[in-house]
Amino acid sequence: MSTILVSKMSDDELRRVGVGALIHQLRRCDRERLQSLADHSKMMMDVNSRLQTHLVEIRGLKEVNRKLMDENQELRDLCCFLDDERERSRKLAREWQKFGRYTSDVMKSEVAAYQQKLKELEMRQEELVKENFELKELCIYLDHDRNDRGETVARDQGDGSSSSSPVNEKVDELPTASSTGLDRQAQEALHRHNTRAHGEPTLQYVRQLEDRITHLEQERTRHQHGVQRGDRGHPPEPRKFFSTPTIHNTRSVIATHSPTPSPGQHVHRPSNGRDRKQSAWTEDPRRDQPSPALTKPDAIACAMKVLEVHDQLEQPRREMSEQAQLGDREKAIVREMCNVSWYFFV
Repeated sequence: MSTILVSKMSDDELRRVGVGALIHQLRRCDRERLQSLADHSKMMMDVNSRLQTHLVEIRGLKEVNRKLMDENQELRDLCCFLDDERERSRKLAREWQKFGRYTSDVMKSEVAAYQQKLKELEMRQEELVKENFELKELCIYLDHDRNDRGETVARDQGDGSSSSSPVNEKVDELPTASSTGLDRQAQEALHRHNTRAHGEPTLQYVRQLEDRITHLEQERTRHQHGVQRGDRGHPPEPRKFFSTPTIHNTRSVIATHSPTPSPGQHVHRPSNGRDRKQSAWTEDPRRDQPSPALTKPDAIACAMKVLEVHDQLEQPRREMSEQAQLGDREKAIVREMCNVSWYFFV
């Protein structure tokens, strides 16, 4: 009998079964109870062990959770910092954009200004190159003409360096040459005119001016000491000054009045020293007759001589002695003469 059946039986039924059966049933129920207690204790031990394992796992999960919480907080802080940096970067980018636009505008204006300056400088350089080229052609042409004439002695570099008498002296004071010399010069001029028909007016005026300046230098050398002694006792008279020509204006006149070929005029020039120059000036029969073809060469030669005289007044030649050099008053007179010649020829 099972324990369940015994518990359902009434008292009369139990009396009828007997004492031995009841004892046997009691012992069996007791064994079953002990077995169930043992099973329960095993189950409790198993539950406790599982509970301990779960507790350890919970502690580990709590530690992991705490670490994750800390990392999450750090990430939040980092996100906030990055967001602030992003805002700062955006503001800085806007400022750089403004600065870039301003710099671009400034650079455009500067580039435009520099381009304009470059254009002006290029135009000025072209003008200077053209002017230098014309002057070079003039010098080469004059040198070539001198070489063709077979000149053996170079011209004195001091031509036109000093002068103490007026440049508007009467040409009639110079002696005239003989008729035979004029005929010989006319024949030579006619012969050379066939081979050289360019630049004669310019060369003629330059040589005449050189001879005149040579004559004026000789006059200045003779009367230098007398003029200095006479000027010491008398105050200088008031003089009328003309505007001194600058180098730029002189070069402009030279470039404007470039030599043009004008055949038909030729004057023979001897090729030896200042005495030959003086004789050429003396033997020239047309020195008193103004020629319309000499208008342009007059301006060119006058400009060249004015430049040369001013340069030599500022830097006196070393080979000249102290007595032969000009004083301040004589230099002023020479400058006035140059101004007068510039005023009348230009």
